[in-house]
Amino acid sequence: SYLKRAPLATLRVLLGQPVRAATMQAPQMPRRRSGGRALVGAALSLAVLAMFQCMPTFSQPAPPQSRRGALATFGLVAAPAAVQLMGEESAQAAAPSWAGKYSDPNHPGCKREISVSGTTVKIEGTDGKPGPGCGAGDTQTAWSLTASLKSADADEVFIDFSPKGGPKDIPGKWDVDGIKFPDGNKWSKLG
Repeated sequence: SYLKRAPLATLRVLLGQPVRAATMQAPQMPRRRSGGRALVGAALSLAVLAMFQCMPTFSQPAPPQSRRGALATFGLVAAPAAVQLMGEESAQAAAPSWAGKYSDPNHPGCKREISVSGTTVKIEGTDGKPGPGCGAGDTQTAWSLTASLKSADADEVFIDFSPKGGPKDIPGKWDVDGIKFPDGNKWSKLG
């Protein structure tokens, strides 16, 4: 019937293929507008454009395609673009949460606590004597260090260890559940 060929006729017009006059007489269905995210809408539009550019043109008319088949083809092209956009949002939301308490395997039982205000980081801790950890028989000495982040969602912190006799800007890289240092030591975040 000519009603089933109407969407195909529209597709042929967009692709520059000849269309019989009878197929263009299909009544127009009212369009419904639905809300949605601008990025997903843009991705879907780009996917449709890519689908039309990739379709070959033939001199013979294509066999009629069901509405379900056309939607399935559209979904195969548009879904990866939408998933990629959603993945980018998830990645941005997964910025490290630096603030909290940590354990340091080089100083077991010693305090390692980080607080963050914007891009300024404060690290408070203790070291034990005779060490290397902070056990029941050790005398604990408290210390405080400053550090900085390049941005609020940065995955690297630069710590000034000079108050403890160390270098000024030691980088610490976020590593899944803690901070990994260039010497291989890793402070693991507790709870």
